[in-house]
Amino acid sequence: MTDNEQIIRSYIKEVKCHFPVYKAQEKKFVDDLENAIMDFSNETKEFTYNELLNRFGSPKDLVANYLLEADAQYLSKEIRYSHHIKLISIFSAGMLIVSLTIVILLQYLFYYHARTSYISREITTIEEENNK
Repeated sequence: MTDNEQIIRSYIKEVKCHFPVYKAQEKKFVDDLENAIMDFSNETKEFTYNELLNRFGSPKDLVANYLLEADAQYLSKEIRYSHHIKLISIFSAGMLIVSLTIVILLQYLFYYHARTSYISREITTIEEENNK
């Protein structure tokens, strides 16, 4: 991988990290940005990360501008959806942990009860006398 490709990859990765929601519209924006950067890369054979920042702006500013121009209703809906998914995931993970804890506790109690139980037994031997 060349230095330019590595610089582009890190720049795009940083842009993606700043999106609160990453759906189809955001993917299209990032793809368009990547195409523009590739065109810049073809025009300029060697460039640095700072040159890329000067040409296209910081990733945080790009995403902020995108979000300012995006449809507010779409963003609100997607952020709420994302929030609900996170809550459901956290709740499910919590329930799984609680369930596994209960199962392990019950298994331990059964093991402890079996280990501490004392089984008493009495052996009676009956012998018959031989009278000859």
